[in-house]
Order: sequence, then C-alpha cells, then structure tokens
Amino acid sequence: MHIFFDGEHSPSAKGRCAMTTENGFSRCRAGSEILRTVFPYTILHTLRGFWLSVCRMARLVLIAAPTIAVATAGAETYPLPPARHSASQAILPARVSASSSAAKPIDEATLPPQSDSHTPLPPLPSPQAATPQGATLKMAIDPVGMSAVQNGALPPNAMALEDAERMALENHPALRRATARLDAARGRWVQVGLPPNLRVGYQGSEIGNSGLAGQQGGTVGQMFITGGKLRLNRAIASQEVRQAQQQLEAWRYRVLNEVRLRFYEVLAAQRTIELTGRLIRITEDAVKMSSELLRSQEGSQVDLLQAQVEADRVRILWNNAQNRYQSAWRSFAAAVANPQLAPRPLLGQLEPPPTQLAWEEALLRLATQSPELRIARLGVDRARWALRRAEAEPIPNLNSQAGVAYDHETQDTIVGVQLQIPLPIINRNQGGIRQARAELSAARSEVARVELDLQQRLAAAFERYTNAKNQVARYSRDILPRAQQTLDLVMRAYRQGEYGYLNVLTAQRTYFQASLAYVESLRQLRASQIAIEGLLLVDSTDPASTALPMRNYTN
Repeated sequence: MHIFFDGEHSPSAKGRCAMTTENGFSRCRAGSEILRTVFPYTILHTLRGFWLSVCRMARLVLIAAPTIAVATAGAETYPLPPARHSASQAILPARVSASSSAAKPIDEATLPPQSDSHTPLPPLPSPQAATPQGATLKMAIDPVGMSAVQNGALPPNAMALEDAERMALENHPALRRATARLDAARGRWVQVGLPPNLRVGYQGSEIGNSGLAGQQGGTVGQMFITGGKLRLNRAIASQEVRQAQQQLEAWRYRVLNEVRLRFYEVLAAQRTIELTGRLIRITEDAVKMSSELLRSQEGSQVDLLQAQVEADRVRILWNNAQNRYQSAWRSFAAAVANPQLAPRPLLGQLEPPPTQLAWEEALLRLATQSPELRIARLGVDRARWALRRAEAEPIPNLNSQAGVAYDHETQDTIVGVQLQIPLPIINRNQGGIRQARAELSAARSEVARVELDLQQRLAAAFERYTNAKNQVARYSRDILPRAQQTLDLVMRAYRQGEYGYLNVLTAQRTYFQASLAYVESLRQLRASQIAIEGLLLVDSTDPASTALPMRNYTN
C-alpha cells in the first residue's frame, strides 16, 4: 500500500492551513480564521487542530483508498487445489458425483444463479379469492356425477391429477420454505467471501501541553486476509448452496408424491362408496324378495329379519364409506395446499397402467437421482473444503494501520505506520483441524448410511409393490368374477325358493369383502408404485434435517 502526502507548513503563520487546494480543501483556511476570532486562544488551537486533522484525514483516505482496494482484491488470487472425491464404495451401483465442479476455483463466476432449473414459485393467491375461513365443507357425494365421469361425460368442475400437481407446486409452503433457504445459502455465499472493511479513526495526544492543541490527527487501517481463507469460505458455502438446491428438489418430490397418494386415496374412497351403494341395492332387493316369499308362505320370518338386519348393517358401511371419502378429500385438499377446496369428481383410473417395475432399475435410479444421496455426497465435499479451511486458519493475517497528525507545538506533520502479524506459536488451530477431519470422516460414513437406508426402504416398498400387483391380478382374473357369478346364482335360486337367506348372506358378504380387498390392493399398488418412482420421498419428514449447517467462519 502506497500513501502519499502533499503539504507544507510555516512557523510564522499561526493556525494557517497548509493543505493544497487541489482536492477542495482550501476552505480549511477560512474556517480556521473564523474560529480564531470567536474562541479564546487555547480552545482555538484545540478546535483548529482538530479541524486540520479532519481535513488531512479526509485527504489521506481519498488518496489511499484506491490503493488499499487494489491490494485487498489482489490478496486472494491463487487457485484452489482440486478436490479428490473419495466416497465409500458400495451397495448402490453406478454412483455419480453430484459436485464435480467443486474442484474449480470459487469466484464470482461460480456463484449459483438466482433461479434454479425449475420455474420460480408464483405468489400465493389473494385471501379474497379463497373460501372464507371456517366455511363448512360440502360433502354431497353424487353417485350420478361419478357415473357420468365413468361414462365419459366430464363435469365442468372435474379435476385431473395434473391440475392438482400444478396447484400444489404453486402454493405449497414447504416449497416456499425450501426456496427461502436456498436464497439464504446464496446470500451466505456472498457474505463469507467479502474482505473486512477499512477502519478509520481519530487520535489526539498531548492536548493542552503549553496551552496548545497538542497532536491532532487520524488513522486508517485495513486487515488483509491471507492464505486464501476467503476463497475457501466461498468453496464451503458453494457446497451448502448445492445442498440447498437438492433439498428443494427433494421437497418437490415429496409434495408431488403426497398429492398423488392422496389423489388415489380419494379415488379408492369413491370406489368404496360405489361398492357399498351397489350392496345396498342388493340387500334391499333381498328384503323385498324375503317379504314377497313370506307373503306367499314360501319364506320365513327369520329370513326377512336377517335380510333387514343385513340391509341396516350395509347402510352403516355406506355411511362409513362417506366419512372415509370426506377424510380422504380433506387430506387431498391439504396436500394441494388449498384446504378450502370443495369436493369434486376426480379424473383418473385407480387401476395402474400395465407396467412392470424391476428391482435393478429402481436401485440404479436411486443411486443416480436420489436427492438424499446427493445431499450426503455434497456433505463430503463440504467437509473436505472445511478441512482445507481449518488448515489455512493458522496462516497469519496482516493487520496494517497508517496515521497522520499535526503537532501544534512544533508545527510538524507526523506520519505513523503500523504492521501487525500474529505468530502461530501456541494456537495453530489444532482443535479445529482435528474437528474438521472427524467431520469429514463422519460425512463419508453418512454417504454409506444413506445408501444402506435407501436400499432397505426400497426393499420394503418393492415387497409391497410385488404383493399388491399379484393380489390385483388374482382378484381381477379369478376371485371377483367367481364371487360375482356365485352371488348371481344364489340370488336367482333364492327367488325360486331353492336356497335360504343364509346362503344369500354368505354370497353377499363374500362378494363385498372380495371387492373391498380388490380396491385396497389397487390402493396399495398405487402407493408402492408412487414411492418407488418418486425416489422413496413419501414421508412427511424434512430431508437431511431441517436446516443446513451454517458456520460463522473466522478470517
């Protein structure tokens, strides 16, 4: 840093400002003359000395600031060594490094963009457009409307799965929270790489000595960060930004998977209402036939009573199915981040398309695309840069300070320069380096733990998928057709008086239980398929904890 002074002084001219006028400081002379006529002699010299010190200090700052800025900018120019990516070998094949760019020097060009690959989330809808808080949820389940959807007549308020997904992506608070955390990580990236500010101060000594103002002046100082610490801070923060991006991606998967699960649960509840409604009609026909057989003296009072009891029991099941639909719809409305969404027909098929998921393909997809695994691998890169930062901490920083003062007794301009460098003799950041190495080892172990956890969860989800797929195939191919045929034969024989109502009751319950089991198998098949295709991000827990590890790095 170069500091230039340009001034003169004259012993015969008391209080005369000796600064040049090239930077507009000639007004100091007029100010000094005004102070001399107003204040007593001692106070005059004190205030006059302070005034001259301020003028000199301002000029010193104007001259030295560009040089200090250039020196500060050039203090952190060396390139970072490349990162050696060593992750634990393992159980998940075809591991792909999610942070190969970490080996490059981290500078302004590598700042993560303000918008990621996804479309920014639009603002929340205005409160005026929403249903008033506390409004009752209309639960009028219209079987005619459902049948119209099945027959191809689309109601104007019908909702498809794509509409629900779009609504959730636009309004879900979990995505907004993850986006805010990503913005916070980007702001931290900027902050940890900024150098310290200039320090400007005032100094006065020997004030009142010989009735004069003594030595009046000011100082300017700057700390120069050495050892590439600022760039290492940026390297660590860059990995945190990438982790925040993966957390946002994980939450997108979780929100979409939750919407899909709730969507098909509503479809399953609708199908259950249809089944119970059909069973009500069957039981009412049985009551009617039992009454006719009793009048014709071909049946018994016991059969009629049993038919009436069974009809009442089925009505209870129908009410329970409606309550189940109400609960499923409320969960679906919460999943799409619109709790006041009124029930409406959903456009979709509970039966999945005829696709077959393979274990090897699902495992490979987890290894290459799972945000949870990417976050863990980025944690290894972050811990590696943190270790480099801890090793650079003992490199001493340069603390510089320059000052200028005017001695009113000798009428001399005094310049002082200080340079301070701490000696890393006792504190060499031994504990910080040891901690960083342990955290690097823990991060590598975390990658292996996540791999094992993903494989275990995939094994359980794949078992549920395989069981549900086999059950759906067996029910649709064998069990349901036979149960339907048995019910038709028994009802026909009961009308002819060949069977008692006990046979009808058994056939009804068999058919109904098989139908409900089929619907439940379809729901489980959809749920397991969504979990596998959605990278197992189907629970409500926050991926990789609730927040990123944010450290206050020392310089």
